[in-house]
Amino acid sequence: MTALRSIRDLPGPRGLPLMGNAHRLLRPSRVHLKAEEWARRYGPITRVQVGRRQIIGISDAEEIHRILRERPEGFRRWRDQEVVFKEIQLLGGGEPTAGVFIAEGEDWRRQRRLVVTALNTNHLHRCFHVIRTATERLHRRLAQTAAKAGTLQTTDALTSYTVDVASALAFGQDLNTLERGEVQRRLAAEADATLGEQPYPTDHSAIEALEYGEAVIRESMRLKTVGPLAPLEPLVDTTICGTHIPAGTRIVLLKRHVSRSAGGPEFDPDRWLEPDRGGAQDQGARQD
Repeated sequence: MTALRSIRDLPGPRGLPLMGNAHRLLRPSRVHLKAEEWARRYGPITRVQVGRRQIIGISDAEEIHRILRERPEGFRRWRDQEVVFKEIQLLGGGEPTAGVFIAEGEDWRRQRRLVVTALNTNHLHRCFHVIRTATERLHRRLAQTAAKAGTLQTTDALTSYTVDVASALAFGQDLNTLERGEVQRRLAAEADATLGEQPYPTDHSAIEALEYGEAVIRESMRLKTVGPLAPLEPLVDTTICGTHIPAGTRIVLLKRHVSRSAGGPEFDPDRWLEPDRGGAQDQGARQD
């Protein structure tokens, strides 16, 4: 039997005395990029020193899936995340509650079940009228402005539309049509063929017919994952990538890195239309 490694045996970037690698993580907006850089350089499990604290980066797809499957009995979010969220709630004048972002244990299981139920196909059918109503309002506003030859702050209009839709569904995408006009034309052709003269889908069957549109959305989410990092800690001693990880050790799952590595950096919606290419697997780990 191969002996397990210890955390001190793991590869990782060299740090400074006392600070460790903290000086390389001063820009919060780029922490995930630095973590992904280290994963490419040092492998699927890396050790980063931040002051006295060690943080373990995990970018092995199978291990990430296993860890997420073992929630909430085996792993939980970092404990100080819960402290921060509760402090924010207190500052806002409310009582600390176990919301979806800090819930753990049975609270997490119950709230995740609610989220999964809210986003299943049957429920989305029932929520379709919310999206349709928001689209009708946006179309009406644009048409009225065009009829009057007026001007419109499209950012404000689209922000309002997003707020309306987000009240029922949480959704993110990055089509980047400015740089990918061929994708834009194909989307437009599919929409024309499916919708005809209708400016928006009038029933859910029309949505289901927009197969390429869905593929574009899935590919956008693969390349721009909603949550690039997932900070967790094991509740009991465990083994990850052949390494002994004591309970309470801070680990970070590099979900975006795994997702992008599996399918490559190219924007290719067709991967989701060709089952033999395993598009669904390319998206990487599920969201937590």
